[in-house]
Amino acid sequence: MEGQRRATRDASLGGAPAGGTQEGNAPVNGGGQAGDARAQDAVRREGWRVVIAPDSFKGSLTALEAAEAMEEGVRQALPQAQTLLLPVADGGEGTVDAVLRACGGRKIPVRVTGPLGTPVD
Repeated sequence: MEGQRRATRDASLGGAPAGGTQEGNAPVNGGGQAGDARAQDAVRREGWRVVIAPDSFKGSLTALEAAEAMEEGVRQALPQAQTLLLPVADGGEGTVDAVLRACGGRKIPVRVTGPLGTPVD
């Protein structure tokens, strides 16, 4: 089943099944410059949109920083592609920032009373 999904996914991206060929040409995946040229042609013809939705890389990158780095890679490989950054979070570190970005919100600092009765910023 996984191989069938991979073949469908790769074919929908304008290529052949993983490791396969398209119309007798060089392999699409890992096809070097020929594969790159076909990808660029597909982007021009089809107006590709790339959704980039990573979680954070704990201790190194926030979800937004990871998304921006991935977007840079997409821009280098497919400069005409449209990108949409949707950083996500799994409920842990970065969740508030992901929700604020998605909803267009902002942080408002407020002093409250904590569980021990002391002020918390």
